[in-house]
Amino acid sequence: MSSKHTANYQLCQWEAEDAVRRTDFNEDNLKIDSAIRAVDSRVSSLSSMVASQGGSLSSHGSAISRLGNCAIQTLTYTGTNTTSKTVSFSGYPVMVIVRGVGGIGYMMFMRGTDTPLTPYSNPDKYPTTWGSRSFTWSASSASSAMNSSGSEYYILALLDMSK
Repeated sequence: MSSKHTANYQLCQWEAEDAVRRTDFNEDNLKIDSAIRAVDSRVSSLSSMVASQGGSLSSHGSAISRLGNCAIQTLTYTGTNTTSKTVSFSGYPVMVIVRGVGGIGYMMFMRGTDTPLTPYSNPDKYPTTWGSRSFTWSASSASSAMNSSGSEYYILALLDMSK
């Protein structure tokens, strides 16, 4: 019987005066077998997880390869009292935020969706048209379209410069 054991798995460590028993080896082998099985199980689980994420990772590959190809553009305009507004940009707009000076109102539009984010109003009142270098939105009134006569408005746009 061993008088010392390893720190992690309590495997036998015999001193010169210790009696060596077959049962000690069998117990150690069971501990080693269980530890290897646990590692195999974790590796299999991780392998399955990585395999299931493969499609997701490859679909992000094209987006990741385009990182750094975006720009932010800011503009201002003075309202003209019309129910629609078209704004031109130096790149391909993917997100546009419109905010009135001194007001709490804003609208945020994202390419690919028809619904703007706004603190009030019915988003259905804002038909939009996305161009390769422009964006147009409309509403039922000039104030809802953030285009009241003589009012100043800010625009912040995120542009995809790879298009």
